[in-house]
Amino acid sequence: MKTYGFNLLPQKSRALVKKEDKRDNYSVAVALLPFLSVVIWLIVVLINSLVVESYKQSWQNAVNQKNERINVQLAPILIQHGELVSKTNSLAGVVVNDINPERLFLLLDQIYQQDPTFTINGYGRNPDGSFFVNVIAQDYLRLSEVTRRFTDYRFIEKVTLVNSAFDEKSNTVQGTIKFLFNYYEIEPQAQEQ
Repeated sequence: MKTYGFNLLPQKSRALVKKEDKRDNYSVAVALLPFLSVVIWLIVVLINSLVVESYKQSWQNAVNQKNERINVQLAPILIQHGELVSKTNSLAGVVVNDINPERLFLLLDQIYQQDPTFTINGYGRNPDGSFFVNVIAQDYLRLSEVTRRFTDYRFIEKVTLVNSAFDEKSNTVQGTIKFLFNYYEIEPQAQEQ
């Protein structure tokens, strides 16, 4: 700005005038910076509310439709498979405690060597998981001794003489011995080997 008045101060140098102009421009820019940041923030909020929210809503609708399909149309399948999973999980303990069938044969070989006073004519497994052995002995005393040998074996528990009968034709006693393997005793021995 030019004034035609009388001035007692010396005139400023060109470099000082440029420096002051630059400082004034920076001051204006710094004063406008908060206003500019508020405008940018408002633009971001508008974009978020208009564009991003619509995308978010469309994705949420898609997820809700899938969940509705799962809960309505696939519910019987989910129930059936859930029952199968729960039944399988309930059998896990039985499967873990299962005994290999050859363990029965090894047991019979360990306990009973060749003995003419009795014979084993059958063996198997009951539906409850217990094993049975059909024995033919000379008399009831020998049948009870055979049963007692099962109870003396440390890997067997709950030995029961289920039935016994005298056969007049062969003059022998037939009986069925039922027992369970002690799974907890067998496991440490299997791990040591």
